[in-house]
Amino acid sequence: MYHTNTNTGYIPYMSTGHVPLSWLRATGDISPMESLQTAEIIARVKKRAEELDLSMRKVSLLSGHGPDLVRDWTRPGKAVLPRLDSIQKIAHVLNVSAGWLAFGEKNSDAGQEPIQIPLISWVAASPFAETGFIEHQASAERISVHGLKPAAYFALTVQGDSMNRVAPEGTTIIVNASAKELLPRKFYIFRKDETATFKRFMSNPDRLEPYSTNPQHEAMSIDAETFVLGQVVRVITDLS
Repeated sequence: MYHTNTNTGYIPYMSTGHVPLSWLRATGDISPMESLQTAEIIARVKKRAEELDLSMRKVSLLSGHGPDLVRDWTRPGKAVLPRLDSIQKIAHVLNVSAGWLAFGEKNSDAGQEPIQIPLISWVAASPFAETGFIEHQASAERISVHGLKPAAYFALTVQGDSMNRVAPEGTTIIVNASAKELLPRKFYIFRKDETATFKRFMSNPDRLEPYSTNPQHEAMSIDAETFVLGQVVRVITDLS
């Protein structure tokens, strides 16, 4: 299982070397099955890149493999099979697991690779306040988080005490930017003009409620200029 194929010079999948997804023939041709695998990988790369507003060139550059890595996978007559080391770096850029990118595997908590999530700013656990969001997530600091399904995530640091029953000041919250459907008693990041706030959504009537031990905080109404940036799905507290 760990021997080198003398016809191709490539090492089988179970080895620890730089591994292609499947074996290249001596002619360098790619079979229809291998072409399908490559097409599926590229489709997942494009889908995730679109969620993060990244071009294929930008994804390739951020991976450290040059601007044409993804394009080289599809060049007529020059197509190459994606290698697992390249896929791992692309997965890091896209904040997904290499298993999902390569094979479409569902993420699981057990043995799952951490997702690298951009920590883009802070958010007020108070009335709407300016945040200074980093618009280009590629330049933001990243934190590793386990146990999340593939989606578009970003992280924020909480300031203020209006949500201290669930997220005290100074904690980091993980936001799923793909989850914008408002559900009662769920927690969201709301944006209005250039300000944002972290609150719990309540219905009948629709409002943004604090979740705090401080009785001075009051619910806020929602108007046409209030937008959902995403649902808060995890709270991380540093106990050091």
